[in-house]
Amino acid sequence: SLKAFSQAQGLQSTLKFAFGGTDDDIGRQIQYIRDQTDRLGISFEQGSKGFAKFSAAAIKSGAGVQETQFIFEAFSEVARVIGLTPDELNGLFNAIGQSFSKGKIQAEELRQQIGERLPGAFAFAQQALKDKFPDLNKALEEGKVGAENMLLIAESVRKAAQGGLATSIK
Repeated sequence: SLKAFSQAQGLQSTLKFAFGGTDDDIGRQIQYIRDQTDRLGISFEQGSKGFAKFSAAAIKSGAGVQETQFIFEAFSEVARVIGLTPDELNGLFNAIGQSFSKGKIQAEELRQQIGERLPGAFAFAQQALKDKFPDLNKALEEGKVGAENMLLIAESVRKAAQGGLATSIK
């Protein structure tokens, strides 16, 4: 259908913008998305939307490909475990992408945009960043929590998801 073709073209364009490279490189990213959405039982359309928007912001702000993929996997896994809707998943990745675009994690994104979709988001961040930012509230208010810390938060989120992941993807 024309809609599917248009969506595929949009995905390719966004990935090309994010990752650069050849058509083969873009094909590998699309295959990566397909592998992850198949593994987690998430629709390819929703997974690809979230990954494309978020990864463009992450890569353009200096995150590496492996780091970007790890963050995508961690948040997709927890989304699967807690049963986020496709719209909630998309909103979650939009909020994470905003943090990368701004270069820092802000209290608003963490408490509201991410927190509305991921219960305990602030607690995950506190746990992950306790050594770097003992007073996370103050650090967020002062703009000291760079977006690169999203990787640490993703590690915390992924650990929390592991217990329920096997049963949620059966």
